[in-house]
Amino acid sequence: MNRAEVKAQVMAKVEVALDAALDEQERQGKLDLTQLEDLLLTLSDQIGREMLQVLIESQDAFTAPSSKVNGDRLAYKGKKRP
Repeated sequence: MNRAEVKAQVMAKVEVALDAALDEQERQGKLDLTQLEDLLLTLSDQIGREMLQVLIESQDAFTAPSSKVNGDRLAYKGKKRP
């Protein structure tokens, strides 16, 4: 996948996520600061995950991380906490 194709896929996913966030804002009406922050944090998280997925898929081969100690493949343990 070339750069233009990756960019087009990412932008399409960002547009869908942004439209969903704007729809939510219109549905709820005027939002206070906390609600806006929550909406944007959710949007940012979603866009980040979408971008990561597209970038992983765009690589010829994705190599899972391995242990520095014994070289074994590391298992996914869930989302990191902030």
